[in-house]
Amino acid sequence: MKYKALSFTIAALAFTAGSMHANTVLTFDDIDAADNGGVIAMPTNYGGASWSSNWWVWDSPGNAYYPYASDPNAAYLNDQQTAAISFAAPVTFESAWISGFAEGQTITAFDASNNQIGTVTPVGSDASTFALTVHENWANVSSLVFSSPNNGGQEYFILDNLTFSAAGQAVPDFASSAVLFVLGLAGLVAVRRRAVV
Repeated sequence: MKYKALSFTIAALAFTAGSMHANTVLTFDDIDAADNGGVIAMPTNYGGASWSSNWWVWDSPGNAYYPYASDPNAAYLNDQQTAAISFAAPVTFESAWISGFAEGQTITAFDASNNQIGTVTPVGSDASTFALTVHENWANVSSLVFSSPNNGGQEYFILDNLTFSAAGQAVPDFASSAVLFVLGLAGLVAVRRRAVV
């Protein structure tokens, strides 16, 4: 009985540890924008975050001018110079897909005391368009501010696949996940063998 309880505990801990380190990827694809002319306001508290009122969801699959990381939807910032996303609890900002005009857009991260954690300008300042994934891994982020310089009404850009995790819970690499899975499986096998005997 003692070994059965120990085996079960090992299995439960291994599976729990693996699931605790999941990240969140906001694709916006679960929002129905197609029935509303292709553009709707960002839903309140979408993805557990608070979005400033100038964020929209755009449904324009296959748009080559503003390509998406995943179809059919993306977040859309329309002719506004600054927009923010605030999180209820600190997160680690991992990455995001950005596309739009290459005008010097910036992403700035702040902590709960409004101290700047970091800033990145994903593109240079020219007249072309851009599409890329920004990887930063900023920890303890309470808000992200997206800014565009005013350049003749072409400040809008697309945000897709916004990826973050709970602060302090980095996503484990494949090897770590495999070890946790094997430990959990071994624990379950041990529980099953003891139950049969």
